[in-house]
Amino acid sequence: MYVPDIEVHQATDLPEVAGLLAAHVPNVRLLAGGTDLLVDLKTSRFAVGHVVSMDRIDSLRGVNADVDGLHIGAMTTVTQLSKSPAIQDGYSAILDATHNMAAPQIRNMATVGGNIANAAPCADLPPILTVMNACVTLWSPSGERNVPLDAFFIGPRKTVIADGEILIAVH
Repeated sequence: MYVPDIEVHQATDLPEVAGLLAAHVPNVRLLAGGTDLLVDLKTSRFAVGHVVSMDRIDSLRGVNADVDGLHIGAMTTVTQLSKSPAIQDGYSAILDATHNMAAPQIRNMATVGGNIANAAPCADLPPILTVMNACVTLWSPSGERNVPLDAFFIGPRKTVIADGEILIAVH
């Protein structure tokens, strides 16, 4: 197996991501942590010529708790999620899921948003988050929309994400 020739673009904000997606559609994929994407490229599940990395968008990282619940940035890694005081203090189901998920090396790279957006049937976080009535925030240049997680998945590896939309957070 090998990773095919691809051009990697490093976006620094959401408008730049949107522009790169539009410029290279349909020959492009988003890169969050890469734990699923790289396997998909190596196994030829799909082939693309461009990958847009969101790794430099710090505003998509972090876990915040408030009176409305949790806000989890899509680029928050599983390790960061498990180490969050908010998760450790009040969300034991999420904490259990993060501790039982893959190996430490994968948890250090895998992102919450990628674990959800990939819609892999074996993903660890969606079942727990669905039971907790979570919703995701999808962003596009025309605005944001919130989708309940139980309405987000429409089949294995299929979601309601429209062309040009980016999963940016979980609530």
